[in-house]
Amino acid sequence: MKARPHLPRSTGPRPGLRRRAAAVLLAAGLSGVALQPAAAFDGSAPAVTIATGTDTVAGDTRVLTDVRIAYPGAGAPAITIGKLTAKGLKQRGEGFQAGEVTVEKVLVQGGPEGMAVEIPAATLRDVAGPALGAASLSTQASPGHLPPIAILLLQATCGAADIPQVVVHSLAPSAPPLATYTHVALDRLESGKAARLGFDGLDSKSADGAHLTAGQAEIDNLDFGALAAWLDDALAAAAAPQMKPVYSSFELNDVTFADAAGSGSVNRISGRDFELGPPGIKPSQLVDLLGHLGTGGDDASAHPADTVRLVRTLLSAFSLGNLRMDGLVVDEDGKPPLGIGLIRAEALSGSGIGELRFGDISGTTRDENAPFTLGSMALRDLSVTDLDPLLDRVAAGGQPSDLGEDQYPKVRASGFAMADFVAQIPDKGEVRVGGFTIDAPDWVGLLPSTLSIHLGGLSSPLATIDDPESRAVFERLGLKLVEINADIDLAWKEAEQTLTIGPASLDIGDFARFEVGATFGNVPRSVFVSPATSIVSLLGADFRGASLHVVDGGGLGKLIALSASDQKVTVQQLALGSTLLAQSELGALLGDANARTIGEAIQAFIVRPDALTIDVHTRRPLPIAPLLGGAETLGDSDRRTIRDSVTIDTKPE
Repeated sequence: MKARPHLPRSTGPRPGLRRRAAAVLLAAGLSGVALQPAAAFDGSAPAVTIATGTDTVAGDTRVLTDVRIAYPGAGAPAITIGKLTAKGLKQRGEGFQAGEVTVEKVLVQGGPEGMAVEIPAATLRDVAGPALGAASLSTQASPGHLPPIAILLLQATCGAADIPQVVVHSLAPSAPPLATYTHVALDRLESGKAARLGFDGLDSKSADGAHLTAGQAEIDNLDFGALAAWLDDALAAAAAPQMKPVYSSFELNDVTFADAAGSGSVNRISGRDFELGPPGIKPSQLVDLLGHLGTGGDDASAHPADTVRLVRTLLSAFSLGNLRMDGLVVDEDGKPPLGIGLIRAEALSGSGIGELRFGDISGTTRDENAPFTLGSMALRDLSVTDLDPLLDRVAAGGQPSDLGEDQYPKVRASGFAMADFVAQIPDKGEVRVGGFTIDAPDWVGLLPSTLSIHLGGLSSPLATIDDPESRAVFERLGLKLVEINADIDLAWKEAEQTLTIGPASLDIGDFARFEVGATFGNVPRSVFVSPATSIVSLLGADFRGASLHVVDGGGLGKLIALSASDQKVTVQQLALGSTLLAQSELGALLGDANARTIGEAIQAFIVRPDALTIDVHTRRPLPIAPLLGGAETLGDSDRRTIRDSVTIDTKPE
C-alpha cells in the first residue's frame, strides 16, 4: 500500500470512525451559517443551544472560537470546538462552499454511549454543503427516521480531509483512552459516497484488559447512502430493489490482539465488492423487531414470526465478492500456537458461499499432541436450499421435527479438497496425505447422486496400525510404510433407475491393487431423499452385475509363500486346497459350474500371483432384499434363483 505525500491512503470500516468524520463535517458546516438556537420541530422551545466566544470575518475568511453546541436533557450530546477557520468562504445556492476549513480541539461527548471523542486538529479542503439552519441542526430522530442533520450530511461534499489523531474514551473520571486512531483520511466525498476513507493506525484497549492494535486500513468507494437505507423508512422506500455497491474494496493490516486467554495476530484482512439491497421490511419495523427479540430476556423462540422475518431479511439483502485473511496466528495460553496462512471466502451471499479455502495451516492435534502442517483445504459451492418450508413452519410456531423429510432444507457442496497434510505422531513417525478430494456435482434430496472420492499419497509407518496382527503381517512382508491410493465413483441415472458403483480401487503400495465395480437397477429417487430412509428404499432394488480385479504388487506373492510355509505345504498344495474350499463353500449358492470357475481362477492366481479378474453377470435382474441378511439366511428358493441368474467369467493373467 502506497502513501501519498498529503493524505495517507487508509480506511476504517468501523462505524465509530464514520461518526468521527461526520462530526468534523458538521463542524465545517457551521462556518457557513448564522449561529442561533435551533427550535424543536413543534417550535415550542429551543432544541439546540449554540454559543461562541468570538466570530471574526475578514474578506472570505471566517474564524470562530469557543463554539459550543448543546442539546437539552441529562446525558445529551454536546460538541465543543476550540477554533474553526474557514478560508475561501462563499455562498453556493442555498448552501455554502469553502476552499479550506480547519478545526482545533473538537470534543464530542455524551449521548447514550457515554463516550467522548477528541479531535485535536483537522483540515478539510474543497468543502460544500447545505446551510445548517435551525431545523437542520436538530438531532431528534425515531426508529426508521434519520434526523435532518444526518440527511443533510449525505448531501455534503469534501475534496479531502486529514485528521492526524482521533481519541475515544469513556466519560468516567480518569478513564484511559479506549481507542486512538492516527492519520484518519477521507478523499472525495460527494452525495454520500467517499472515494477513500481510512487511517494509518489504531490502538484500542477495553476495560477488561483486552488490547487491539492495527496498522494501515483503507476502504474504497464507500457509499453511506446504501447503509442509510437500512435506517430510514423514506430512503428504504425510494431505494432501487436491486443490490447496491457499499464498497469496492477494503483492507486492514498488521492486526494484533491480546487478552487474558492469549494473543494473536493477522497480517492482513481484506474484502471486495460488498453489495447491499434495501431491507425487506421498513427500518422502523426492523428496529421494533430487534427490540422484541432483545427485551425481557426472551430468545428467538418467544417471537418465532419476528425471528423468521429477520432471517429472511438478512439472507436476501447482501452479497460479498471476496473476504480473506492472511497470516493468522493464535496463541492461547497453555496450548500450542495455531497458524493459518490464508482464509478466503469467495462469492458470499445469504444462500451460500462459492468457495471457502484455508491454506498453509500449522498446529498440533489435540488427541495425540502431534505437530502437523496442511497445505490447503477447500470447500466449493456450499449452499442451503429449500429453506421456505422450515421458515414457514417456525413462523407459525411449529417445530422443525414437524416437517416431512422431503421438506428439510438441503445443505449441499459440489466439492471438498485437501492437499499436503503432514503430521509427526509421537513415538510412531510421520504420516502424510498427498491429496484427498470429494466431488459431488449432482444432488437429489439430501444426498449426492453423483459422487467421486479420491485419496492419494497416504503413507504411514507401521507403528500407526493399532491392530497387532495386521501390523505383524506387514512386518513379515518387509514393509516399513503403508502406502495407499484409493478412488471410488458413484453415479445414478434417473431415466434408467440404475446406480453404478465403481470402478472403486484400493492401491496398497508394494502389496497389491484391488478394483471392484457393481451395477444395481430399480433404484428409486427416494433413496437420496434422506439417509434415514435410504436402506428401506433400496429393498426394492436389484443386482445386475459386478467385477473384481486384483493385481499383485509383490506383497500378495510374499503373503502366499508365507502362508504355505506356515502350513508346511507347497504353494501348489495351498492352491489346490483353496480351490476345493471355494468350490465347497460357493457351490450351493452359485452352482457347481460357477464355483468351479472361481476355484480354478484362484488356484491359477495362487500358483502364479500376477493378476486376476472375476466378472459376475446376471441373466435377469436379481432382487437384493434376500441377499442383505447374508448367505446363511437364504432359503432354497432364493438359492435356486441366484444359481439360475448368475454366470461367472474369470481372467487369470
